[in-house]
Amino acid sequence: MSFGGLFTMFKKYKKLILPVFLFFIAMIYVVFSWHDWSYGGGFACRPLIDTLPVLAIPLASLISYISYKTHMFFRIGFGLLLLFCIALNLFQSYQYYLGLLNFGGTTKAYYWKVFGKTKVEPDDWKLNIEN
Repeated sequence: MSFGGLFTMFKKYKKLILPVFLFFIAMIYVVFSWHDWSYGGGFACRPLIDTLPVLAIPLASLISYISYKTHMFFRIGFGLLLLFCIALNLFQSYQYYLGLLNFGGTTKAYYWKVFGKTKVEPDDWKLNIEN
């Protein structure tokens, strides 16, 4: 959602667009050029945590734009989408804590099999790379 906010910043903060864009291109290149993508087995992409303060600027711009420039139904829909994303992140962090999602071997089939679950059937583990 923060990257979507870059488009809302275009008119008002033209001078920030290029530095923020170049920062993320460089950061993503450096982070994903590392030989060990799991970075010690954390949930999500932990090395990009340092970019969250920079991402807060375009996210705030997007929220401001939606709050003041769009129709009420769109605002409600965006708010619900934002709440869903937060809830999904919290729930999947809990799944990671339980050991249902691992950092390096979850397949697409296994992910969708355990999506929304807190317990896994023994046969479901066969879909995972790292049993």
